[in-house]
Amino acid sequence: MYVGLFRFSAFSGVYCSHHANGFVLRPQRQIHLPIDLVTSAKLLGLNISSDLKWNCHIDSIIKKAKKRLYSLSQLKRSGLGTRELAQFFCTCIRPITEYACPVFNDGLPVYLFHELEGVQKRAMRIIFPLCSYNEALVESGLKKISDRRQELVDKLFNNVLQNEQNKLHDLLPSRNTCTFNLRNMRKFKPAFKTNRSRTSFITFNALKA
Repeated sequence: MYVGLFRFSAFSGVYCSHHANGFVLRPQRQIHLPIDLVTSAKLLGLNISSDLKWNCHIDSIIKKAKKRLYSLSQLKRSGLGTRELAQFFCTCIRPITEYACPVFNDGLPVYLFHELEGVQKRAMRIIFPLCSYNEALVESGLKKISDRRQELVDKLFNNVLQNEQNKLHDLLPSRNTCTFNLRNMRKFKPAFKTNRSRTSFITFNALKA
């Protein structure tokens, strides 16, 4: 179980807890002024929720992407070609779904994966209305959003693994020193007690390494 107060400003904070029913906590104060407790807050572009789930952040991503999908449909109506429409999607819409993805990608449940993929499916439906999703990906030369995010996660973890100057390198778990010749020898021995900890960026990728 974990409980912590994350301060997002001088007068607001989010209590984060793994406990299913939450906690009744005393009001917090900064000098003589109270600190308002909120259920979620944005930090460096990420929506951090008090239950440590990513639903709020994914909802925010999809809401922002839908606004730009409307612009995509307007460009389609104006007669822009499929190549230019695909470039607009790659430049203005897809980066929204990929921002800081190593933080949350490994901890997403399946239904949130599908919701994020739905952003690109809507875009492909606008650009290639007569094609299926897979056909549209072939026509546009694009990959699935989930595959793109995984590539970004793998690229970052490999950099953390190989570059000792990386700020995250010191967070790597201890290396496996087992001397037995096992069929599937893991490089690291990450320690975790909860599934949420197991699906964090460093732990999850260390298990796969």
